[in-house]
Amino acid sequence: MLDIRRFIISISLPTVIILLAWILRSQAFELPASIQPIARFLPYIFIISGMALAWVFHHSREFHVLLITAGTYWVMHDTALLENDQQFSVYLLYSLLCVLVPINITLFSILGERGIINFHGLKRLAIILLQAMLIYWLSQSDIQLLNKLFQLKFIPELLIVKTTLSHLAQLIFVVCFIGLGIYTLRNPGLLLAARASVLICLWFGLNVYNPTAILWFCIIGIVLLSAIIINSKQLAYLDELTNLPSRRALVQYLATLGKHYSIAMVDIDHFKKVNDRHGHDVGDQVLKMLAAHLRKVQGGGRAFRYGGEEFTIVFTGKDFHESAIYANDLREIIASSPFTIRHKHRPKQKPEKPNKQQPIKEIKVTISVGIAQRSDLLLTTEEVIKAADQNLYKAKKKGRNQVVI
Repeated sequence: MLDIRRFIISISLPTVIILLAWILRSQAFELPASIQPIARFLPYIFIISGMALAWVFHHSREFHVLLITAGTYWVMHDTALLENDQQFSVYLLYSLLCVLVPINITLFSILGERGIINFHGLKRLAIILLQAMLIYWLSQSDIQLLNKLFQLKFIPELLIVKTTLSHLAQLIFVVCFIGLGIYTLRNPGLLLAARASVLICLWFGLNVYNPTAILWFCIIGIVLLSAIIINSKQLAYLDELTNLPSRRALVQYLATLGKHYSIAMVDIDHFKKVNDRHGHDVGDQVLKMLAAHLRKVQGGGRAFRYGGEEFTIVFTGKDFHESAIYANDLREIIASSPFTIRHKHRPKQKPEKPNKQQPIKEIKVTISVGIAQRSDLLLTTEEVIKAADQNLYKAKKKGRNQVVI
């Protein structure tokens, strides 16, 4: 099931980068001579900070992308490339860099998360190092065939900016961006969108005559650094299985409430039997199904995963009578929606013709709900939750599949 929020993020972040590129393209932007020596080191600050954070949170893909970016920036701005761009060896070094960098960014973006300081991480570092050595060796070799290849003009000049990238590099950039863009839309997420945005920034950052090149390398560091921070916060405050806010997020949200609210504690009936009879995979499917219903609860209710098969709904500005109406509607919807157990060999996408040979198993899922509201007797959120939990226990004792206030 497509996560609309992640899908929007995946589209919006590269779009913002493209709009920024268009704005900078139309502006005569150049750093003052007085701050150029200092500004030259700014990308390293953002890139190294991003690498440090990626190291701490074990984001190997972001770490390797930033490492490649740092090496690219060093070649572009801390070697004789800008001053000696007419030399054959320097031109070849630059051309090889423009071809291999987008390929590496794309590959490292879609590879699985395998760590940094382990066999897989060191193997990837070795691949980067070997490529760097290969680029240097080729740039020092008098290979006229490569020179002819990079000077070959076989596509119309792209209209975004006047660029020093060869036609081959431009083609590879476009192919990599389309490929990574499709992969990002099929697997939406902030980190992937950030890595796709890196390709856009590098397009402009690798342009030798672009006065905003330093700024683009700064943007790469800022985008990935911000994405790592935001993603880490989401992991801390979002339940991975159900995609609902976690108990930690609930504690913070409760601290912001006023004096008029009610809390519903929700529990899946006979959930242990579901796990024992059908396995934990089916149990996880049931939790995901319930979470999907909880996200749609009416009355302004906000759902959280409290722990295990227990969930919490906070109704701000509602007493327990009003909250009970919405909780009961939720209970009836879940009780009237049979849960179909996903077959082990069931395809991810619905086939045109259903396979009748596979038996369809359905189980009935119900919930019990206990509700309490803040009052003169229940002054703190802890007391309200405890009272709601006691009412949930009463709902279980009364036969389950009901709401008790």
